[in-house]
Order: sequence, then structure tokens, then C-alpha cells
Amino acid sequence: MEKIKKIYNNGEDNEVVALRDLDLEIEKGDFVAIMGPSGSGKSTLMHVIGFLDKADSGDYFFEDKNVVTLTDDELAEIRNKRVGFVFQAFNLLPRTSALDNVALPMLYAANSTQENSEERALEMLKQVDLESRKDHHPSELSGGQQQRVAIARALVNDPAVIFADEPTGNLDTKSSEEVMNIFKRLNDSGRTLIFVTHEEDVAAYAKRIIRLKDGAIISDEINRNRI
Repeated sequence: MEKIKKIYNNGEDNEVVALRDLDLEIEKGDFVAIMGPSGSGKSTLMHVIGFLDKADSGDYFFEDKNVVTLTDDELAEIRNKRVGFVFQAFNLLPRTSALDNVALPMLYAANSTQENSEERALEMLKQVDLESRKDHHPSELSGGQQQRVAIARALVNDPAVIFADEPTGNLDTKSSEEVMNIFKRLNDSGRTLIFVTHEEDVAAYAKRIIRLKDGAIISDEINRNRI
């Protein structure tokens, strides 16, 4: 990312600069935590990096493509095929089984049949140790289990990058540790992970910690305890 700027208009010509000429480079295989106080721009940065929002100016290169020049359809294809998302609120369909929740992104993938979608979804549930719960609905799962289903769903299309926005925000300490250990295991196998958190103990799982304030990066440090 080069000179990325994002501005919100709160009405009556009151502009809020969420990202200020931000420069950032993330390598394949990185495990990055983005931190900062409320209003620092960390969620905006996550949304821009994750193709959920567009910067107002600057350049963003992803796999040698300048995201700024891509059409909405091209961005949608990247979101579906190249990245996976995990959110604080889980975002699972309440009347749908864990297996079908995980398989959902494959409905939009080309050359995907119901049989191979279910097979792939079950494989992902095994990766998060929940294959025995495949027929359970979200209401029958704990918060930690729901987040693990969400991780499996994010993995189902084999994304290059996983983005997570406050992935442990609704979890107790034990469940948070389980979720972060899954992320660590995924990163150890070569997956790129980028997540937003306000919790220092959660950020400690990352290899690199970026801190924002007023839309600018104020520190970008290697986590020496994770090397």
C-alpha cells in the first residue's frame, strides 16, 4: 500500500480522515496484528486491505494487481477466491448446520458440486476439531465453537490471506486461546494472517505488531517472542 488515504464525511462538511497517506507492505506468510485505540483507523485499514472498502487515493497492489483499478466484479472474485474473513460476531446462518455454513462460500465457486462442497467443508471442520459437530446449528454451539466454524468457512476456498476483525472479542479466555492457536497453526503451515485486536495478549500470537493512531502507523515491530 502506498499513500493510502480514506476520508469519511459526517455531514455538514465535517470530514474525518481515517487513514492518512499510509504506506504498508505485508509479505506472504506474515502473521500481522493491527492495534490502536478506538478511532485510530484499524478497522478501516482492515476493510481496505480486505477489499471490503476502497481507499479514496493511493495505490494498493495485491498479487501484482493494483486494486484501485479493479472493477467491482474483479474485487468480488478476489474476496471469494483469494481471501477469507473471520469476524467478531461469527456471522453464521442461524438455521443452517455447521457443515452447510462452512460450505456456503463454495456455492459461488465455479465447478463446485454439492458433493465436493460437503467433502471440502467436512475437511475444514476437521482442521478446527469440529467434525463431530457438523450437524449442529450455531445455537447448539459455544461461542468458541462458532468462531471455529467461522474459521473453517474462511478456509474452505483455500485463500491466500485470512483477515480477522477482533476474532476473540466475544470469547472467554480459554476459547480465545483455542482460536489463536488455530491461527498460529495455520500461519506455521504458510498461511498469511492479518487481524485487528485491542488485546495485547492476543496480539502476542502475531509475528509482527502494527500500531495505529489518528489514521497513521506509529510503530511496526517484529514480535521477538515469536521468531
